Amino acid sequence: MQILTPLKIAYKAIKIHKVRSGLTVLGLLVGVVSIIIVINLGGGIKGFILNEVSVFGSDYLEVEV
Repeated sequence: MQILTPLKIAYKAIKIHKVRSGLTVLGLLVGVVSIIIVINLGGGIKGFILNEVSVFGSDYLEVEV
């Protein structure tokens, strides 16, 4: 079997099943973008909380019940 044979088979499958291939690419794109958004939101919230806590200083502790 040649090295390019699997690539030719994959290209033909993508050409034949255009809608399925497009939906697969769209699903991957949505998944990657979702992960990036969640990671960035987590970092932003962490930064916000650290900024708010740093306003009190290091010698201040408040407990509320």
